[in-house]
Amino acid sequence: MKRTLSSLALVFVLVFLALPAIAALQLPNYAASGANLSSDLEATGGTITKVLIAITVMVGIAGIVFAGMAFASGDGETGKQRLKNAVIGLAIAATASGIAAIATGGH
Repeated sequence: MKRTLSSLALVFVLVFLALPAIAALQLPNYAASGANLSSDLEATGGTITKVLIAITVMVGIAGIVFAGMAFASGDGETGKQRLKNAVIGLAIAATASGIAAIATGGH
């Protein structure tokens, strides 16, 4: 029960932290503005990529916190596994961020 409540609290915090980034996304009105669809899609794709990477980093940091809690409770093996998984997740997020920056020309 305690683990379930901790997991639900983590999900709530991550969603709460991601709300400002999601709220910053503004959907374009192509019919009224006659804007360039291609450049708007590139900008929106870049924003979505940044939001997803930010969420991945938050999950990785939460994993490090949970690993620390496992170490503190005396469960060293679980703590090591969680820490390893969190570091791998952060490395994947950093790599994805670099690839996205290269693909979009660093914008």
